[in-house]
Amino acid sequence: MGFLAGDLGVGWGGFHLLFDDSSSRHSTNTAVLLTGVGVDLLACLFLDDSAKAKFNAAQRYNQVVRGEDNALPTMPHDEKNLLPSSK
Repeated sequence: MGFLAGDLGVGWGGFHLLFDDSSSRHSTNTAVLLTGVGVDLLACLFLDDSAKAKFNAAQRYNQVVRGEDNALPTMPHDEKNLLPSSK
């Protein structure tokens, strides 16, 4: 949906900037063109994040199913083992 809105804005604004001789609407066409570019960029960013999240979820699922996931390390029973020893 974001790509469609961005492409329409870029197309409409760019077309009117190139072929419309009216200087009164020049700023409006520029604003529509830049807004379309911004919407396109945001749509690309969100789509890229979405694709990464899906890939990471699928990769994690495959690790769990195959038994390749790393279990958490066991914590020591005595907290003194966590302190650096001065020998």
